[in-house]
Amino acid sequence: MRRFDERLAFEEGPPEKIVFGHQLEGWVYLVWTQHYNLTADEFFDSRISWIQEDIKLKGEQYEQSNKKSPYFSELKTITEGILKWRGMDKIIIVKAIAFSFR
Repeated sequence: MRRFDERLAFEEGPPEKIVFGHQLEGWVYLVWTQHYNLTADEFFDSRISWIQEDIKLKGEQYEQSNKKSPYFSELKTITEGILKWRGMDKIIIVKAIAFSFR
């Protein structure tokens, strides 16, 4: 693990603006730190599932006559590192998922 450096947040360049050929609607960023009682994988898997279900439901409720179907990018790792918190090193992982509607 390396120490967090905000300049390295987008090591592979900025996030794309198109998801599956559709205009990007938004990004959801998730932050896991080791103080959670879940592993990082459990945390991200459960939160992504909740987010995808909720966004899909909102898209369906948008207009009954104009039903919207959501599209999601893969979960992207923004940064992983060690953050000094109250004098102790804490692991931090930030991931993001993009979504759009068709």
